[in-house]
Amino acid sequence: MAQCVFTVLWVVAVFEHHLEEGRSPYHAIALDGLTGALNRMGLQQAVCQFIEQSSTHSGRMGQEALDRGQAELNLFCVDIKAFRKLRSAYGQSVADVVLRQVFADFKQALNDFGELARVHVDQFVALVPAESYAQARQAFDAFWASGQSALHEVAKRRVQVQLLATEVVLGPVHDASVVMDTLDASLRETQARARRNTSRHRVLVQPEQAKKLVERSQIIRNLRQHQLPSNLCIAWQPMV
Repeated sequence: MAQCVFTVLWVVAVFEHHLEEGRSPYHAIALDGLTGALNRMGLQQAVCQFIEQSSTHSGRMGQEALDRGQAELNLFCVDIKAFRKLRSAYGQSVADVVLRQVFADFKQALNDFGELARVHVDQFVALVPAESYAQARQAFDAFWASGQSALHEVAKRRVQVQLLATEVVLGPVHDASVVMDTLDASLRETQARARRNTSRHRVLVQPEQAKKLVERSQIIRNLRQHQLPSNLCIAWQPMV
């Protein structure tokens, strides 16, 4: 009971602080507590903001696009390979430090080009508009070259960390939920390919492939809503 009261008081204090700073009280809810990056809700809000902002630039987009609002966006993603094993071997406190260190390097490389988010326990994403894509890709390449397999010093322990990378070229988008579905499907695709080929740690997803990944994900989701025979199961087969 005391813990619940403390939590409520903390939330109220955070809301009041953001109101005093002139920001929306929902700003804190959209942030990840461990790294300070956006969380999933914050990322989806950022996508919506990009779409809304793009509708004001009539000189760069056709009237049809303006009528519904859309933006050309790209995603640069990293996640830590076999993170559960790492956490089991070293403990939660060490795993948290590794997460913060990986995100700090990711932020240093890509913070100038878009919005950064932590969308799952060990998955980080940079949402980058089309005009910043070329520079962001160079920065991501440099980050990947130095960090795809690195030793992290944590409490006098050396922790080997291997990353998986996913680059998603979304093209024009007008629905934030589609972006989130594409992100999730693309990250699953990268993980599936890494399981099939242990030397494959980076995947580029082009718009047409992204569309197919989302369609397949929706089919699987629909199938899961129906009861399958006991001798059947659903498996995620990576695309070639």
